[in-house]
Parts: sequence; C-alpha cells; structure tokens
Amino acid sequence: MDLEPNDLLLFARVVEEGSFSRAAERLKIPKSTLSRRLTALEGQLGERLLQRSTRKLSVTDMGHSVLAHAQQVATEVEAALALSQHR
Repeated sequence: MDLEPNDLLLFARVVEEGSFSRAAERLKIPKSTLSRRLTALEGQLGERLLQRSTRKLSVTDMGHSVLAHAQQVATEVEAALALSQHR
C-alpha cells in the first residue's frame, strides 16, 4: 500500500481547520477534491479517520493516530523548505 504524503497533509489541515470548507479555502482547492482525497486515504487505510455530518466533523481513534504521523510529515516538509531557503 502506497500512501500519498500529500493526502496526510490534507487530512491534517482538515483537522486543524475543523471543516472541509475552511480547509479547502485555505488550501485553495475545491472542497470536492479535498473530500475525494480524504476518502481515498481512508480507503487505503481501511479505516474511517473522520466522522462527518452536515454540522459536525470529529476525528476517530484511528484518525488521532494517523494525525500524529501526518503532523510529523508536515514538520519534515517545513524543515526541508527551511533548508532550501537558507541556500
């Protein structure tokens, strides 16, 4: 199974923003694309990461575990970008 690191970053942003709409707006991508990518991530993992309803978004237990890894990926990406800016 090959996970797409960008999908982990998208997942982390949705959790951080608390909604698909706000995350999509901040990322400047369509909400439908964001939803599709997270559904694909959940499919690859075989687990739901988020419980969705029209008014509420909550992170599942598996989602909390994956979020920790997603945040590590985000930290590594930021560190790599910082290195490239110092050259």
